[in-house]
Amino acid sequence: MISPKIVVESNRNEVWYCGGTLNLKKVTPNLFQPGSKILKRTKSTFASGCAMFFKAEVLFKLGGFDPFFFMYDEDVDLSIRLKENNYEIINFNDIIIYHK
Repeated sequence: MISPKIVVESNRNEVWYCGGTLNLKKVTPNLFQPGSKILKRTKSTFASGCAMFFKAEVLFKLGGFDPFFFMYDEDVDLSIRLKENNYEIINFNDIIIYHK
């Protein structure tokens, strides 16, 4: 799976997401903090559901998004299942989308 850097549309100097890891004890993401040391490509253990890209066959293999999660944490659940199935999550921080 790949994910771009996500910037706040109303303040394009504010990075909303540029990669992260999961705290499995709390089942919450720890987001990488933006700064001058952000690499163009970074391995993560979490991708934001705001923008994630992967082959459809991977989503079908994993059973899609769990319907238990109506809103929020569906990206955490999918990221965990991706890692459990030996897929990588890579942030392409040189690709930017704007979150509105």
